[in-house]
Amino acid sequence: MGRLIVTGLKNWAMPLIRYDTDDLAKAVDGACPCGRTLPAFADIVGRYSQTAFLPEGTLGLVEGLRGAIDETPHPLTQGLRQFQIHQCRDDSFELRLVSRKPIAEAFVERLQKAWSAHAPRPEQSLVIKRVDLIARSPGGKFQAFTSDFIPALDRRGSVPVP
Repeated sequence: MGRLIVTGLKNWAMPLIRYDTDDLAKAVDGACPCGRTLPAFADIVGRYSQTAFLPEGTLGLVEGLRGAIDETPHPLTQGLRQFQIHQCRDDSFELRLVSRKPIAEAFVERLQKAWSAHAPRPEQSLVIKRVDLIARSPGGKFQAFTSDFIPALDRRGSVPVP
């Protein structure tokens, strides 16, 4: 995982050279299925400026839970439309699920088991709840992870850099 820095040379009048997107992304091992040989990235993990405010170990917990969701067999996630992981000020977590159907108990058990494997402290509880809607950020973007430790976003959807 690292900062996503891009270079775009298509615009000859004003090329973007080493443009810092302020995003954190996961690198992909191996060649791209499309045949390109340049380095590629998989998931955007979050904004770099936001992660500076998080307690140590937060990203590992979030990635462990996201991985468990991604690896869950399709029959257990059928009807799942969206999810958001939220970190509360007391360092507990809430997993918000938007689903067309009731959440399968086996899915909840699988997530709680994955959480227990990644949570370093028992007081870091995970509450899983079904919601009708997940609010978007002030910039209109969906965020798969939010935290009470991150300061409020400005009008552009940016966090002040510490």
